Amino acid sequence: MTRLVFLMSVCVLMLQGCFEQKRPLEAVYFEGFSHTSSSIPFFFVEGHGIGAKAPAFDGGNEANCCFPLPVRWYPGLSVVVTWAKEPLVDGIERDNKNDGERKNGMGDVIDYLVVRTVVELERYEDLDDSSSFQVHFLPCGKIEILPGPVGSDRISYPDQFPRRMDESHCSMWGW
Repeated sequence: MTRLVFLMSVCVLMLQGCFEQKRPLEAVYFEGFSHTSSSIPFFFVEGHGIGAKAPAFDGGNEANCCFPLPVRWYPGLSVVVTWAKEPLVDGIERDNKNDGERKNGMGDVIDYLVVRTVVELERYEDLDDSSSFQVHFLPCGKIEILPGPVGSDRISYPDQFPRRMDESHCSMWGW
């Protein structure tokens, strides 16, 4: 009888490893930087980020709240980034009445190119309520998300990547 109880206990303990354990999450602030000639009129990380944007060759205008991340990093951790890119077409001018549209010289509406991509996160230290990340839009549709200060906590433009990066090897749409 004790042998049966022991075997059942071992089986229960082994099965516990088969179920995904909930990881504690922390909401982190973020802001965007475009290192290309295209503005990023809006972007979302894990569906969060109303008002998040990154001007061409610039960024860091404002901290955006918030997207959830596990407090502790683990290998393979990734997030979904959805973003819009302004098409590179001659004669486009901003329609100030509608931030979601652009018009060419003849008044035709030109939609943004909306892209959705999975970005694997680099290792980060354990998060707390003051943690923040920088979302870097790089040439050829690449995105890097790095831990770093945002908003008024950021003294100067981050130096992980040059402000202006070479896009000559990318296609017309920046890929």
